[in-house]
Amino acid sequence: MRSTLVPWIGCALLFVPLSMPGLHVACAQERTADKEIAGAIGQFFASLSKRDVHRLQAVLYAPEFVGIEAGGQKAQAHVIQTDKPEEVLPPEANDDWDHVIVSDVKVRRSATHASVAMASFTVGLPLEAEVVASYREMLEDRSLQLREAQREALRTMIDEGAANAEMFAMFARQDGTWRIVCISLPK
Repeated sequence: MRSTLVPWIGCALLFVPLSMPGLHVACAQERTADKEIAGAIGQFFASLSKRDVHRLQAVLYAPEFVGIEAGGQKAQAHVIQTDKPEEVLPPEANDDWDHVIVSDVKVRRSATHASVAMASFTVGLPLEAEVVASYREMLEDRSLQLREAQREALRTMIDEGAANAEMFAMFARQDGTWRIVCISLPK
């Protein structure tokens, strides 16, 4: 029994060091992909804020991508043509994107399809002190018929000093770059 086990142990000890460089390369590629995807999310929101069509198009899947307006119990999906600036950019007066903070990006890449990934992240809009104070007043005003879910949402925004929304995006690798195929957006 011992004579057959020794060669297997020897092979295992030889195989582990030989396979280690491959593991390091795979981990480095995964970290690079995660950084590229997080960077694409940041570039998406920064480009919306600056109304920079070219930088926005650089992170969107061509020729079209899907924007999902998420709100309440019903979401609306919009197919957006990436070559049409009027479809890609928000309306001119919409400056909601100017102060958005992206955080808590979590990337999950497909184990079987290396060119597909998804990400969840938080988009936050910092609240001014006056807004936080008005939310506190709303909580204290018993004449308002707030549901418990509304009260909890107000408490969360007061505690965090921001209106935060969890978002999701799907990515595909196109022309060597991670691009947004589908993204949820607050309504």
